Amino acid sequence: MKRLSTQYYNYIALKAFPYLFCGVIGVMMFLSIFSLGWRKSIGNIVTSVALITVGTLMWWINTNGLADEVFDLGDHLLVRQNNEEARVPLADIVNVNFNVLPRPGRITLTLDKPCKLGSEIVFMPPPDIYINAFPKNPIAQDLLARSILAREKLG
Repeated sequence: MKRLSTQYYNYIALKAFPYLFCGVIGVMMFLSIFSLGWRKSIGNIVTSVALITVGTLMWWINTNGLADEVFDLGDHLLVRQNNEEARVPLADIVNVNFNVLPRPGRITLTLDKPCKLGSEIVFMPPPDIYINAFPKNPIAQDLLARSILAREKLG
């Protein structure tokens, strides 16, 4: 059983980042209030609330729908998302797409037959350094090639 999704970055992006981000902005807001007073720090309070709102919205847009774990089990994938688990046969994968943005990149699996997690599985592969404008991810290339072979075997 080989893990295809990143382990540590997923935890940071999905669990720790919102608390760290809101905590740092909140501490800066309260330091501003205590050092300048309420009346002089109204602009800082408005800015802090706007940063927290926009930052939380951007985090939610970028992480909503990401699978927590994806494992390669040979002829199928084991996908875990929000305490749900699905087995996806490689023959059901129609397309594998890799996007480098937003960082660290995402692999999107488009399924022929939707599973209980939907018709698309999106996960973050382990981070890598991409120099060219149109990078290729070895995990995405391998999954695409193996899914084509699995579909050819079925006929």
